[in-house]
Amino acid sequence: MTRNVDEFASRTNRLDVVTIGEMDVPPDESILFTRKRIGTVGAEELVSFGGLDVDSVVLYLERTPPSTIFMGSERIELPASRPYESAIHDLRPAQSWLINHSLDIVSFDIPTRALERWAEENDVRHFGGLQFENGHRQTDEVIKGFGLALIPFAADAAAAPRIFIDYVLNAVCTHLARTYGTTRSSGRRAGGLAPWQERRAKEKIEANLNQQISLKSLADECRLSVSHFTKAFRESIGETPHQWLMQRRIDRSKELLSDGRHPLSEIAALCGFADQAHFTRTFAQRMGVAPGAWRRARAVHWIQESRRSMADVPNDDRAPRAAA
Repeated sequence: MTRNVDEFASRTNRLDVVTIGEMDVPPDESILFTRKRIGTVGAEELVSFGGLDVDSVVLYLERTPPSTIFMGSERIELPASRPYESAIHDLRPAQSWLINHSLDIVSFDIPTRALERWAEENDVRHFGGLQFENGHRQTDEVIKGFGLALIPFAADAAAAPRIFIDYVLNAVCTHLARTYGTTRSSGRRAGGLAPWQERRAKEKIEANLNQQISLKSLADECRLSVSHFTKAFRESIGETPHQWLMQRRIDRSKELLSDGRHPLSEIAALCGFADQAHFTRTFAQRMGVAPGAWRRARAVHWIQESRRSMADVPNDDRAPRAAA
């Protein structure tokens, strides 16, 4: 039976949406990561979306039954999806998704301006956008990996590590452009950073260890595009900007731990970690031991070294000399 869109609510009020975008990028060209969730729906409801100059890559986190999308007077039947399948949707037409089931998806929304920016930064000529079958389900392991990498940060978007978010969002754009776009490069290859660029980038990172920093601000400091800066930094340093930033935060935390005067919560804040739990988890992953245990081990090591040093000093030198 054909049903009219107007028979349903325009949007379910139980939809939980969390969105994280690129930092320091204009809204019309900012790549977005969004998680959308809804519990069990008792009756059929519509989720309205579209009307944007955007291509959206949707990653399904759980199995969904067949459903329907209304696009103008057109009715599109969507097949069932399996967990971690993905599909690309053209969001330019206004549309509504009729659902009567629970939902848990993440999406990467790529504005046309973001794709144009990518093409400019990568010297790609005659880039005609993405070519895809709208809504076609497939398994894309790269999109799956990027989606799973960002999901933990959707729980607290305000504390998400901005430089890492920016890096992943730009990597998603690159993957989509190269996989689903018709590209022709000018053939120029970017090398590493010039010495002054490497020095500026490192100085800016060092000056912002305790706060958020964007890829764009680092690229601007080096007078490069985000794409060129990211490639050049890795070429010169051997790590991504986020990896180098995290290592510097760990190095700084080790200095503060050795000092012995600061509680772990204060060290976490001083070094730019979201909280003590984030600091502990990251430190343990990189050092193989929790920060508290590392500090205790350092204290024991220092005491042992002091005792060994004292043992090497002749007895006459250790005892105070009597006054003449």
